[in-house]
Amino acid sequence: MGTGKCAAFTRSKRRSKSAAVLEAVAHWRFVPNAEESAIRPTDIAPVLIAAAEGREIIGARWGFPPPPSVGGKNPVINARNLNSPFWRPALKRRALVPVSRFCEWDEQRQPHWFGVPGGALFCFAGVFHSVEGEEMLRFAFATTESTGVVLPVHPKAMPAVLANAEAASAWLSGAALEDVHQPETLIEVEPPRAPAKDAGKVGPPEQPSLFS
Repeated sequence: MGTGKCAAFTRSKRRSKSAAVLEAVAHWRFVPNAEESAIRPTDIAPVLIAAAEGREIIGARWGFPPPPSVGGKNPVINARNLNSPFWRPALKRRALVPVSRFCEWDEQRQPHWFGVPGGALFCFAGVFHSVEGEEMLRFAFATTESTGVVLPVHPKAMPAVLANAEAASAWLSGAALEDVHQPETLIEVEPPRAPAKDAGKVGPPEQPSLFS
């Protein structure tokens, strides 16, 4: 996302209502953090939500509160199983999370950044949630089985990628994740950094995905 345009999608020749909303995302500007553009868990980021009143762009905080059965204070940032009782209600509150690139860490704790060709912006398939006592909504994005260029780096999981207006609109309208996820659109946009002398200082082994 960064400090520039938050999303850009392929435009069809026929201008539909959903395409017009997505164009609004493409031209919206948002600076979540004054000092850096990378979004980390608990940071505020722009998302487009499918609300009862229609689709709107808001600032929301990344991470759902953990379920009571788990406890702890660490937010739940990724929806790994949308069929679980914890996530099923959230499927009624869908969102688009605009992204310019995202990071996964390999076994050597080195970061790899992924995006789409030409530096175009895209979205993660997201969901949102309101927390009692908090004015700002929370969001998380769906993850799925790793494939393509992400698989060798992070075989555990990858974000669900929506690379064009059709996929983004379909997700907001209730489509199944497997019908809209577009992993084939991704490329590695930055080579990994050279291994550090002390790999333990590069990043924690379970470093959550970052995006910008």
